[in-house]
Amino acid sequence: MAKNPVLKPFASSLDTPDDLLGVVASASTIPGILVSLPPRRSPDVFGRRKVLLFAAFVFASAPFLYLGVDSWWTLALVRFYHGFATAVFVPVAEASIAELFPQKRVREFPF
Repeated sequence: MAKNPVLKPFASSLDTPDDLLGVVASASTIPGILVSLPPRRSPDVFGRRKVLLFAAFVFASAPFLYLGVDSWWTLALVRFYHGFATAVFVPVAEASIAELFPQKRVREFPF
């Protein structure tokens, strides 16, 4: 969320065509839709620790890739990579936290 206010000026400075600004902006949410389901199963296959370490590496390396962005399509690729890290990390981290503190589990729908 912190990078969203500067995304449009940054993308515009890279001569992003106006009709592709939405594609660049949504490039980080697309992996969230496409990739978030398989990671829910991957901890069972590879182990939660390995999946978290992989996702943490991807998540930690993503901000440094913004330094190499020199065109709108590389910005879209970096945002896709960053979104991929989020899509892998968040479900596994949430499952880990829920497993560590089962007594403090909050139901989304209290009926």
